[in-house]
Amino acid sequence: MPINYPLWFVRDLMVVIVISPIVYFCVKHLKIIFVITLGLLWILGIWFTLPGFSITALFFFSYGAYYTINKKNFIRIHNSFPLYSFVLYIIIAICDLLTRQYDWHKYVHSIGILVGLSAIVSFVAYGIAKQKLHPNHFLSNSSFFIYVYHGMPLAFLIKFSVKVLQPQTDAGLIMLYLVCPLITILLGLCIYSVLIKYLPKFTAIITGGR
Repeated sequence: MPINYPLWFVRDLMVVIVISPIVYFCVKHLKIIFVITLGLLWILGIWFTLPGFSITALFFFSYGAYYTINKKNFIRIHNSFPLYSFVLYIIIAICDLLTRQYDWHKYVHSIGILVGLSAIVSFVAYGIAKQKLHPNHFLSNSSFFIYVYHGMPLAFLIKFSVKVLQPQTDAGLIMLYLVCPLITILLGLCIYSVLIKYLPKFTAIITGGR
């Protein structure tokens, strides 16, 4: 892992971009079969261990490429079944919590990630279409900064909170699980706001212009 461990995904995406001509060829000619095969390998965890070349990056990169290369509307397809995906996600999430002691739990967890992604995309697309939700440009512009920044502060805050508060109940642990990320995000947004206001060029450099 990189020292700032969330950046493993950016590193792996760089590797996938280098081999993007191969991805393009496979997606263009094998279409959804190629993506499904990668998805099954990701769910089952069947892949070799080589830093920088993960099945996670390859699968999700290829999944996104499939929609672009084949001119399919990502939002429209996922928005076709918003209620069903939410109900299914709730069921899988409950199964996820109840099967952690079993070896096959990792498969349930991975499937839950896919269904959860579809559910949140459907929810947001539906909300925007009905004008119940509105894009916030500050939040969207700060998203990459929050992604890069959050890992180490969150790890420190969790360890510090557990040591100081020493939660003894499930409710206390759940509260820390929810509050620590919230505090980390709010602090990150404040830092980003100050940087973008007083050091916009520096901020553009450290975020790669994102």
